[in-house]
Amino acid sequence: MKEVVFVVEIEIMKECHIEEISKIELKTFSSPWSKGAFETELSNKNSYFIVAKEDERVVGYMGLYNIVGEGYITNIAVLKKYRGRHIGSKLMEKVLIFAKSNNLDFISLEVRASNEIAIKFYEKYKFRKEGIRKNFYILPKEDGFIMTRRF
Repeated sequence: MKEVVFVVEIEIMKECHIEEISKIELKTFSSPWSKGAFETELSNKNSYFIVAKEDERVVGYMGLYNIVGEGYITNIAVLKKYRGRHIGSKLMEKVLIFAKSNNLDFISLEVRASNEIAIKFYEKYKFRKEGIRKNFYILPKEDGFIMTRRF
């Protein structure tokens, strides 16, 4: 049996990635960011956005704000047909390296209370539930868990 090898490259988000990122965002989230929102991040000195590429195609991305020694994950998404290939893990590992090299005290995020797959993913990287934001999400309305990893 022939082994299939997937080569994924992680790089800093550039303007040429915005179109593909926007498509992933629309397919993934009920309240997606606009293309303009991603374009704004290109000039935001406090943002760190990365993309995962396979065969020159953007298949996932992740964003982080670095604010006075604190990290806030804005979003992470991988195209559905590319899930299960550890692309999310590669993105997270790159963000954790960035956080440590920039001496962040912690990284925090919100996740839908019903999103068990995402919660398990974050727990794998030592994120812990530290609070609840009531009715944080819309479409559908739902609480969000605040999950934090401290360094």
